[in-house]
Amino acid sequence: RRMLFRSRNMCRQGGVDSFEDLVAYTSLNRPAALDMKMQERYIERKKGREEYILHPLLDPILRSTYGVMVYQEQVMKILNVVGDIPLKDCELVRKAISKKKLEYFIKYKEMFIINGQKNLNCSEKDINHLWEQVEAFSGYGFNLSHAVSYTYISAYLLYLKSHYPHEFYTSILSCETVSDKIKDYKMEAKLHN
Repeated sequence: RRMLFRSRNMCRQGGVDSFEDLVAYTSLNRPAALDMKMQERYIERKKGREEYILHPLLDPILRSTYGVMVYQEQVMKILNVVGDIPLKDCELVRKAISKKKLEYFIKYKEMFIINGQKNLNCSEKDINHLWEQVEAFSGYGFNLSHAVSYTYISAYLLYLKSHYPHEFYTSILSCETVSDKIKDYKMEAKLHN
């Protein structure tokens, strides 16, 4: 229920101009993104209330999400483009970070910091900040295909629930086996009528 409330809040605050906004909200409704308040950055930037400038190397990667890391693919591309980490290793780094296996990705952190300073022409502090975002996000971020799939299914179910509630609840109840959930769905169906 909390997740649903947060999703509705994001839609209200940021608005929905396209299916891609819904996909981004789905991805931003994850623990790491929420902890880093990425959803707030996304909404503020989308609404034009927060200015941001993207380095030319980061622009093609983050432009569509207003400079906010939203998908795992963006993290992997940043590791490759900024840190000069070979693409074949980027997935290994992402997995190692998500499993908190420091020994597998620490060498890539050093590579990322050194190459990133050079490639972005920035301070060690700035590149360390970017690495912290990569590290935090990799643990709980969605990949784009999962986000699109979840969003598509959710939107379809919401449509069915709104326009065909009898059929929707009949289908849900015919599939559910957990008695507490069955009670919840029955109560929700009564309230829906």
